[in-house]
Amino acid sequence: MLCLTTTIVLAEDKLVIYVLRHAEKTAQPSSDPVLTEQGRQRANNLTKLLCPKSIDAVFSTDYTRTRQTVEPLADCLDVEISLYPPSKPDQLAERIIEHYPDGRVVIVGHSNTVAGIMSSLGVSNAPELAETDYGDLFKLTLIAGSAVIIKRETY
Repeated sequence: MLCLTTTIVLAEDKLVIYVLRHAEKTAQPSSDPVLTEQGRQRANNLTKLLCPKSIDAVFSTDYTRTRQTVEPLADCLDVEISLYPPSKPDQLAERIIEHYPDGRVVIVGHSNTVAGIMSSLGVSNAPELAETDYGDLFKLTLIAGSAVIIKRETY
């Protein structure tokens, strides 16, 4: 007599968040610069890397350089870019955790906001970025609301 046993494992909510700084920007206008040619190429590289990953939402600050960094990705995914204020990373983290508990999300920020965003998502000792740092992509995996994996790669 053959007896089969099935074990059911209840998966906890798993949220994957990609956090990055905008791509290379021009020096002028200083208040709201656009991406350089290298920055536009980097935005296209990001799209090639992340579009196949079935991203559910894309978040950006309301600056030209951040929006331009994720516009090709949002177009590829056919999703709207959701804007957030860079001074409120805790509100952004709460919003994402509440609305995408088992989703895949991209957040683009600035050299002086990426660490704060990751800290708000539960990352201790989040890396600081210098004004000259471009191309770092941080993959955070949150299980049941706690950051458990941080992977840093270049796009």
